[in-house]
Amino acid sequence: MNSSKRHRFTLIELLIVISIIAILAGMLLPALNKARIVSMRIHCMSNIKQLCVCMINYGLDNSDVIVPYIISANTKLSRGVDGPANAPWTFTMRGWFPFTISHPAAYYPESEGKGMFPRKNGIYKCPAMNVIPESLGSIHYGMPGGIIGGFIPSAGWGMTFDSYVPKKWSDIKAPSGKAVLLDSEQVKSGVYAHQGGFTTTPVDCSGQNYSGNYTVDNAGQGISTRRHLQSTNVAFCDGHAENIPYGRLRSEAQKWNNMYSGLLLGKDGIK
Repeated sequence: MNSSKRHRFTLIELLIVISIIAILAGMLLPALNKARIVSMRIHCMSNIKQLCVCMINYGLDNSDVIVPYIISANTKLSRGVDGPANAPWTFTMRGWFPFTISHPAAYYPESEGKGMFPRKNGIYKCPAMNVIPESLGSIHYGMPGGIIGGFIPSAGWGMTFDSYVPKKWSDIKAPSGKAVLLDSEQVKSGVYAHQGGFTTTPVDCSGQNYSGNYTVDNAGQGISTRRHLQSTNVAFCDGHAENIPYGRLRSEAQKWNNMYSGLLLGKDGIK
């Protein structure tokens, strides 16, 4: 006759097991969350690189011309590209995107362009963001307006279009070190990440529940640094992409403020 008794957990033993599981979960969850954030950053970098390739392809089909960040009197003079007034670069080169846009006229962030993109998670949307862009003007990646975008930021710089604003990709010195697209964010109409630039607003007050913007300021306004662990994904003029830490971005913006060439393309950044 088998006299052995079935062993049952005591309450203390059960609490010990639960405590061990809780400790292990507490150790693993931060690592898993960080891995998730890194994964989204890598996905975002792939998006911005693909958009940059679209911009380069636009140039290949248009005598090497860099698409202007917006259609204006200044950029018409510097780039010779025409179109609707204030139309962003995303509208000008909509035919070079790898998807069909159902409402191409809805190019302003304020316009009603819901459903204009074929997928909720396309290359125009950063996977770390909760808000889906609803127009060509509110994508999550912005082109710097000054110099690379075709606009001269201040008459005080003593610039002329022919001397300092590149018209073609081949005009740019060291294209592997010059940014053409960066993570962007608009908190609300007229208010952007790092409002006023890195020097004025060093802390990024944006988050995951805001829209993007088709352009950023070379001094830092509109550049999102919060959604990727205090860093920004950047696409460069040669077609490659990198993740740039906030400290380096701020230093590069200071170069811009002092009118020197750098990642954000100062006045001596073209051939």
